[in-house]
Amino acid sequence: MSDAQWHMIFAPNRMDAMLEAGTGLMYAHAVAEAESTLLRGCNHGARRRGPTFGLKKAIDAGSVPGPRVFPRGALISQTA
Repeated sequence: MSDAQWHMIFAPNRMDAMLEAGTGLMYAHAVAEAESTLLRGCNHGARRRGPTFGLKKAIDAGSVPGPRVFPRGALISQTA
């Protein structure tokens, strides 16, 4: 199954928690979410927004379990 767009960093982290926590905790939650996504059956062609390039490299290297990731890069919105 393919997920066309999913925010791997933001899905497991609430905004208030991201403002308070360091990046290490934020990425630890993202690693757990990547594995959960894979276990839900999303393992192909997943496009992700946000700062996910490092996590993609870790998944590709087999360091952490997760779906294949095709990152789009920086977020673009009306406020960013």
